[in-house]
Amino acid sequence: MKKTLIALAMASLSATASAEALTTPNDTVISGGYAQKQLRDAPGIPKLNGYTIQIQKNLNEYFALQGGFADVEASKDLGFTKISGSLLSTNFDVKLGFDATVNDSLVFHPYAKMGVVYLMTDVTASGVNLDYLSSDLGADFGMGLETTIGDTVVIDTGYGFQGIGQDGYDQYTATIGFKF
Repeated sequence: MKKTLIALAMASLSATASAEALTTPNDTVISGGYAQKQLRDAPGIPKLNGYTIQIQKNLNEYFALQGGFADVEASKDLGFTKISGSLLSTNFDVKLGFDATVNDSLVFHPYAKMGVVYLMTDVTASGVNLDYLSSDLGADFGMGLETTIGDTVVIDTGYGFQGIGQDGYDQYTATIGFKF
């Protein structure tokens, strides 16, 4: 795991160094919105819904660094007990994409991303005295589409796969943010 983190850190530094050599505007985007996670290969477990907040530094039109968190939860009533679960994930990603300019006030930006995610899990069950807490570090891969409207509004829809330990999560997000 340490070798993976070192490799990801080196890739991030290389991407940053390459991106700084190109001359394009340096923007920051702060966004928030809806997040949904689903544990892969677990059909009986409900989807977890919540919110996400992200901060993104655009190094140029191709590279961006993004960090933030998603807080999602769900519960299921089994009759004899109610199980509740919440996941709080923190991510740091490098994004690679390109601009497809429609006109002066509309720009589409498809992207792919990779990075690391830190996940904290809390599962409780009333009536059976269950309280499970865990945390783990994993990989974050995904893709999405940013749409910039005017000079400041950014709408982002994305999909990410988060591989954490033996588990895999699909995460879907829809956010709106402001660029400055």
